[in-house]
Amino acid sequence: NPKVLQVKVLVDDRRLDTRGRPRSKGFGFIEFDSYSDAIACLRCLDNHPNAGFGFSNRDRPIVLFAVEDSRKVAKRRKRLAARRAQVEAVKKVAREE
Repeated sequence: NPKVLQVKVLVDDRRLDTRGRPRSKGFGFIEFDSYSDAIACLRCLDNHPNAGFGFSNRDRPIVLFAVEDSRKVAKRRKRLAARRAQVEAVKKVAREE
């Protein structure tokens, strides 16, 4: 089973939907746990009108790879580890009370 680590949809704060929420700019980013899962996504979705999610011949999904700066990835992992440690510390205190 593919594991998605992160999804970001870019929105335009100046264009609002009927509920007053920002509308999508029509693209976003998905981070997978493994390269093979990313390749499978690319092969399944790229330029394929019947990939689901309401795509049509006019609106085909285009899938590309983006390479991240390894320093930013390491910084994000460090932040996530610190958050997890914080959550565990709070849980531990709650259990002791």
